[in-house]
Amino acid sequence: MPNNHEIVVTENLGSACGAVTYWSLSGTCDSDQLAAAWEAAGLNKKLLPALPSPSVAMRRALGELSERRRLVRPMAGHRGLALVRENASEEDLAHDIELRAKVNAVGRLQVSPPDHPLAEQLRAAYGRHLNELSHQDVSGWLCRMVHEVHATPLRESGGFYFVPPGEQLETWRKMTNALGSCSAHQVFELPAMHSEQAVRAVLAAVTREAAAEAAAMEAELAAEESLGRRALQTRERRCQAMVSKLGAYEGLLGGMLDDLKDRLGDLQAQIGAAALAAMPDDEEVAS
Repeated sequence: MPNNHEIVVTENLGSACGAVTYWSLSGTCDSDQLAAAWEAAGLNKKLLPALPSPSVAMRRALGELSERRRLVRPMAGHRGLALVRENASEEDLAHDIELRAKVNAVGRLQVSPPDHPLAEQLRAAYGRHLNELSHQDVSGWLCRMVHEVHATPLRESGGFYFVPPGEQLETWRKMTNALGSCSAHQVFELPAMHSEQAVRAVLAAVTREAAAEAAAMEAELAAEESLGRRALQTRERRCQAMVSKLGAYEGLLGGMLDDLKDRLGDLQAQIGAAALAAMPDDEEVAS
């Protein structure tokens, strides 16, 4: 892959050529504030990140109370978590449970003993974490969102993504502006130039991603000849998603993706034929 400076161009040309994006995350994000900014930008609410589960919120809240000698440990049989005090002496190491916490069937935190000096602090932290997105939550969500706008990773390990020009790039900007308006997270954008080096970098990235996805589905079809209809439908959606993604790059890469498109077209035909073969005939349906 060429160096980053080989695909950077001035701001006024960036929208026509796409952009390289990456992010730096710090702190947390209030989910209500993000939802409000998201709605104001006219974005699809279904794409908002999921809230932490009660069990995750409980673990994070207890984590705020942990110290070098105060540890969070799971209770046996998935019966909650305990805050354990470690007592060390010259010859011994002992552990005493300070408090226990679990979430009941309706998501309410139960602390034992309920009047422990840390109980109210724990309950307050739990309530906050139920509605707060950690930087880990946001990181995974951004990785999903960048693919939602048909971006492709410029490195196999991710980190830097090329977002194609047009509607996809504008949607990405709306998403990242909404996130930035309610958190300290920063999403950076480097406008990309339509040069030979840049085209090679994007072509290599898109080809690698599409070829890997096609190879995986071809192997699955070959290895599992009797895939059920639901499994075949899942693969059909995966294949269509990749075809749609390649379409977003046609304006930039032209006919360079024709071989990949043909391969995916053949794969779609194979999946379609397998899906038809998996359908019960009329007599079986009637019975």
